[in-house]
Amino acid sequence: MRLEADRNITAEFGFPGPCESVQSGDWHTASTWNCGRVPNSGDDVVIRDGHVVNISAEDANALSLKLQDNGHLNMSASRNLNVYRFN
Repeated sequence: MRLEADRNITAEFGFPGPCESVQSGDWHTASTWNCGRVPNSGDDVVIRDGHVVNISAEDANALSLKLQDNGHLNMSASRNLNVYRFN
């Protein structure tokens, strides 16, 4: 990329938005989340309307969990989801 003239760049600092499901898939696949990584204990997690997230490989953590109208969370009987706040 070659810039033809001077440019101004403004940095914007703030808290990130919630990790929202982008498509149905596995909790442990980073590409299924708009935050670009697997959610962790500091994240507000949103499973959007019509999306299904499965917790099957290992235990998971979230600061908060919000299931929208037709959002679904599937867990195997041997797994745990540790959530500080449920919306």
